[in-house]
Amino acid sequence: MTDDKKAYFEMKRFLAVLACAFALTAASATSSSAEISNSLATTASPSSSSQALSFEGKIKFSVKSAKLTKASKTAIRAIVAKNPKYSTYKVTGYVQLLGRDKNSTLSLKRARAVRAYLQTLGVKGEIEVSRGSLPRAQARKPSARKATIYVLPKYSLTYVGTGASSGTAPTDSLSPYVNNAVVSVKGNTGSLTKVGHLFSGWTLSADGTGPIYTSGSTFIISSDSALYAKWARGVYTVSYDVNGGTGTTPSDQTYTYDDPGVTLDDGTGLSRDHYIFDGWSVSGATPAETSPFTTDADVTLKAIWTPDVYTITYDRNNGGGTTPSDDSYTYGESGVTLDDGSSMSLDHYYFDGWSVSGAAPAVSQPFTTDADVTLKAIWTPDDYTISYDINSGSGTTPSDQTYTYGDAPGVTLADDTGISRDHYSFDGWSVSGSLPSETSPFTTDADVTLKAIWTPDEYTISYDINGGTGTTPSDQTYTYDESGVTLDDGTGLSLDHYIFDGWSVSGATPAETSPFTTDADVTLKAIWTPDEYTITYDLNGGSGTTPSDQTYTYGDPGVTLDSSTPTRVVGSTRFYFDGWSASGSLPAATNLFTTDADVTLKAIWTRMYSITYDANQATSGSAPSVQYEKPATGSITLESNSQSLQKTGYTFNGWNTQRYGLGTHYDSGLTTFTLGTSNVRLYAEWQAIAYHVTYSLSNSAATWTVPSAPVVTDTSTYSYDDVVDVDFSELFDFGTGDTDEYFWATSENLADPSTVVYSFNGTSTFNITADTTLYLFPNSALPPPP
Repeated sequence: MTDDKKAYFEMKRFLAVLACAFALTAASATSSSAEISNSLATTASPSSSSQALSFEGKIKFSVKSAKLTKASKTAIRAIVAKNPKYSTYKVTGYVQLLGRDKNSTLSLKRARAVRAYLQTLGVKGEIEVSRGSLPRAQARKPSARKATIYVLPKYSLTYVGTGASSGTAPTDSLSPYVNNAVVSVKGNTGSLTKVGHLFSGWTLSADGTGPIYTSGSTFIISSDSALYAKWARGVYTVSYDVNGGTGTTPSDQTYTYDDPGVTLDDGTGLSRDHYIFDGWSVSGATPAETSPFTTDADVTLKAIWTPDVYTITYDRNNGGGTTPSDDSYTYGESGVTLDDGSSMSLDHYYFDGWSVSGAAPAVSQPFTTDADVTLKAIWTPDDYTISYDINSGSGTTPSDQTYTYGDAPGVTLADDTGISRDHYSFDGWSVSGSLPSETSPFTTDADVTLKAIWTPDEYTISYDINGGTGTTPSDQTYTYDESGVTLDDGTGLSLDHYIFDGWSVSGATPAETSPFTTDADVTLKAIWTPDEYTITYDLNGGSGTTPSDQTYTYGDPGVTLDSSTPTRVVGSTRFYFDGWSASGSLPAATNLFTTDADVTLKAIWTRMYSITYDANQATSGSAPSVQYEKPATGSITLESNSQSLQKTGYTFNGWNTQRYGLGTHYDSGLTTFTLGTSNVRLYAEWQAIAYHVTYSLSNSAATWTVPSAPVVTDTSTYSYDDVVDVDFSELFDFGTGDTDEYFWATSENLADPSTVVYSFNGTSTFNITADTTLYLFPNSALPPPP
């Protein structure tokens, strides 16, 4: 056997050992395949006397029907390298050995399992072959068929912030790593910070000793490890800002974080007008920073300048009351709100602010000063406003006028230009709005509103008796806006069929009431209310509910009389209600009904006669009900065939005064029937239906030659149930060259049980009840008897 072949079979044994080992450790899993998360190193220990084919790569193994645990979701695949005779292959099934085909590729064959020993070290089913060797087998030595597989453990890697005050430590998604794996270190991806320190990298020791790793650095992992953030103390600059002052700005100072601190500059040589130096702060405002001074960042300290304080003293300047207390103004502030003068007064003058001289203009507020100062009160004479009230008038109210106290001679008051009040005359101005009025020039020592004085107009009330008789009342006078006048009561006035009902401008209701007021001269007309008369009803021998009384007001267009329809039947005689009249006979009263006295209206009755309808031998349906009408010429509507009268073989053709249609014919539903003074009977008029027989030589079911001649024609017209003799007078050739016997049938389908056959030697007549078509058949078409 050549060395290559021996190596080949030795490799087969080795892979079988691996397959067996994996099958033993995956017996409790649930899936058919999974990926390997990290590389593991496996070697097969070679015997001292064997030759080896070197190979490397992952072994990925799929196990049919075997169960895998979650921790060992993996499949195994072997990649043989460094030998051109072998290429990639996949192991599937249970434990299998490798065979080799003619194309020098590896194929799989079932074989017996080979015992193997697997030391898992807590890691199940994850196997990778790297830098291994395939030992050459010793002939027939069992030990040469065994291999021990070593599985390397995995190690976790974590990052620690080491006292960071903010941010998050990175997370390594590749952790855990296999033993001796190369780890690439991450940067400060979670933005870790620590007060007073700068991030300088990572170390593998918690105390920060040892090598410092930065982003992209690498190391070999061989145990569970942690990378700790490395922090360096910050060195910060303390700068100065004289903040509006003058002098030499102090030089910068340097502070190293966690050192005792620096002594701040004392401000010697710095100054600012109207301010004193008061230390240093970041904002330039108190409180000041103290020495020794520390910081955790570069900082600029601004000079704190405390402003000077000045006194403001007040002088009442002849005014009465209490002099305000002194105020203080701190230089550079927004200013002082000066006393409002509320504790001082001067008759007919108002306090108008403060000034150094005591005269306008007043100092503005908020008030500022750069020295101590005394301010005097300014007194300005009062201005009094003269306002106008047009006092219910209309138009443009005069503009306000101003009177300054002490001015002479006063103001000229407005006149009545542009103002008015309906029904009043303008009579001057006064505070009360009534006489006497104020005169010009006008003076005042207070604000005042002057009201327009209005004098009311007077109106004449005249009377019109409006068609009545009697003496017209005398005129009356009404002063506008007074309580009103008492109107005349109409005593001595009258009008036939009317009663006196007061006075109004139109002469119609509603009447004006007393006391009566008006805003113009007015003529009042007498209101005459018409009398009302009662209309009573009498059924005059009829039956039903007597209509309620109605009321007619004299002079109205009229009353619509009651529309109900009473009835009257005496024995077998019926009467038609023909309206109402005072006598109970025609003519009837019409709408609209008027009267000049109470009246009783009686029902008017006209005798009615009957129209009786006779079905006249109808086979179905029923005749209309008896119709009752009063005698009339050409205006009565006859009943139609509303009850669906029918007679077999006939059509309904209206009504007739005689049973057999020999009398007068009337159309159904005729609207111009004349009824005299006697009862009438009308009979249903029937018109016979005409039926025909058609002989057809064509036949859609024919299996013979259909003759085209001669043609059989029946021109007879039949009535319902007439006897028809079937025509057998012609001879027909059905394609045989001879005339054959034939028959007629009522359908082209002889198999239809309803089809009737007529033959020369059989039945040759029938009673017709509808239009009939007969179809030609040769006797040979008759079906055999059952």
